[in-house]
Amino acid sequence: MSLYHQAFELYGPLCLWSTKEMKSPSLLDVIDAASRLKREGNMASRRFAERLEVLPFLDDKKP
Repeated sequence: MSLYHQAFELYGPLCLWSTKEMKSPSLLDVIDAASRLKREGNMASRRFAERLEVLPFLDDKKP
């Protein structure tokens, strides 16, 4: 399970209630979810958002 989908499982009702979970999220979807986790959530969701924000940079480092 990707971190994006895990975010919906863990924090959906708290932070992501007003957005739809995408099967294949784009970079914009991931950034939007991270922003909502930080804005609407608690400290645990903010830490999770920081992990989501790193994902695009990790993907760029793959050979």
